[in-house]
Order: sequence, then structure tokens, then C-alpha cells
Amino acid sequence: MNKIIARMRGGLGNQLFILAFAYYIAELNNENAVIELDTREYKTYKIRDFELFKLIDDSKLSIMDEAEKHPFYDITREMFHVIQRLNRNETNSIKWLSRLGYYYSRRSPISIPQSNANTAFVYGYYQNSEIATRVRKRLLEHIPSNTVSIDGYDPSEPSIAISIRWGQDYVDAGWPICDAEYFRKGIQYIIDQKYNKGVQILVFSDEIEKAVQSNLHEKAIFVKGLSSAEQMKLMMTCDDYVIANSSFSWWGAFLGRKEDSIVVLPKYWYEHGDKTSDTKLLYENTYIMED
Repeated sequence: MNKIIARMRGGLGNQLFILAFAYYIAELNNENAVIELDTREYKTYKIRDFELFKLIDDSKLSIMDEAEKHPFYDITREMFHVIQRLNRNETNSIKWLSRLGYYYSRRSPISIPQSNANTAFVYGYYQNSEIATRVRKRLLEHIPSNTVSIDGYDPSEPSIAISIRWGQDYVDAGWPICDAEYFRKGIQYIIDQKYNKGVQILVFSDEIEKAVQSNLHEKAIFVKGLSSAEQMKLMMTCDDYVIANSSFSWWGAFLGRKEDSIVVLPKYWYEHGDKTSDTKLLYENTYIMED
């Protein structure tokens, strides 16, 4: 396998899940394979932008040349959409397609066959902590170390990052929404477990003014005016996390966590009310905040 073409979808968090899977496929088949990112979806998808290159600097990554023709790739993606509509519970990759080099998955793949194909194609979200853990070191190596700072925050002091997803697009899509009480409980849980003195509270949100009005913590610092990539870099400097059920939140905590970090997650994750405990998103030191 000399090339991997990965279809980019969603916001920065989903883009990272897809890239992590592409790295994983390269690790399975040929670690020197070049990776081309198919960004055509962002011509019509206007809710989020393609932002991966604002965070990741990897010379083996490039944008796919749209002049390249891969007819079976386009045909099989349409076929996969039909399968998804017929069976919404289908989250695994299709093994026979994977063996041909077409790695398609709705959410969290269970088994990943190796392939002898010269070019592999990745299409799906691949939200799986085991895969992310396998390539975490490689991802961190390609995130430039330039720091992001905001007034009132000292990265040398203990801090808890609060990542809130309250945007109308999330509400309209029917996703479970974490209320302010969940975040307050998460903050207090971490403080009770680790801190007997002051700790900084950084709040990140797609509805930051609403977060400001939510009485989350008396000493909260609200992060404003930063891009998604800058916010993630700032999140990564924190020690502990209370996150929403969003890919962006998940990656900020996953990339930034230390050995003794506590990561608090909500009880429900996906748009159909799937319990977080039933997903493949848990890893060491994650804690699910029950009702």
C-alpha cells in the first residue's frame, strides 16, 4: 500500500478521528504510505470548515487532486450510504471491502483487515479510542509546540478545561445536550478528587456568551476569540477535563491528558441516545458522570 485517500468530514474533532484511522491503516500496511485528504465535502458542508492543517503539520499529508478519477471509490461510498439507511445500527467496517482497500465505517470499527491494495480509501468517522491510542504519539509529534495564551491563565498552575457543545446545529440534529448542572458537577467532582486549594477553570464553548451566563464556577475563565485549532492547543495545556459529547471535546482531552488526569464524560453520547459506556470512546482515567 503506497497511498491512502481519506475523506474528510465534519469539524476538527471528526477530522482528527479520520486522520488517526488513516495513520493506523498506514501502520498496518506501510508506515511510509502517503496520505491524501479528500476535502470535496466542504464545498457543500457549511456548518464546519476543514481546519486540520491549522493543527497538524505533517509533510506526508496533502490534499487530493480532484482531477484524479477513482470511480469505484465514488460508487462504493454511495452503496455504503444505502447500507447505513437500511441498518442504522451498523457501525462496523465491511470486511470484504476493507480487504480490497476500501475502509468504510459509520462509527467505530471492530475489526480492520489488512489489504494488499496499492491505494486505500477511508470513509467514515472511526471514533475508537484504541485506534486513537495507537497513533497518539504520531499525532502529537505533528502538532507544533507554539503556545496559545489568554489573559488570566497560567499554564504552569493546575487547571481544568470545560468543553461545552450548545450550538443550534447540535440541538437541531437531536444530540443529547449536556446542561450547566452536568458541568458544575464535573468541576466539583475533579476538585474533590484532586485539589485542596485553588485550581484554574477554563471554559470553551461554541456558545460562549451563553456559557458566561450559566454560573459554572465563580473563577471561570471564558475562552474567546480563538480558532478551533487554537482552542484545542490551549485545552491540551490543561490537567483535567469535563467534556461534552462532541468529537472536539474528546480530542482536546485525549491529546492533552497527563498520567493523573481525570476526564469526566456525560452519560449519553450519540444522537440516538447511545450510552457513553456502550461506545468505544473510553480510556484510562475517564469517568462517566451519572444523573
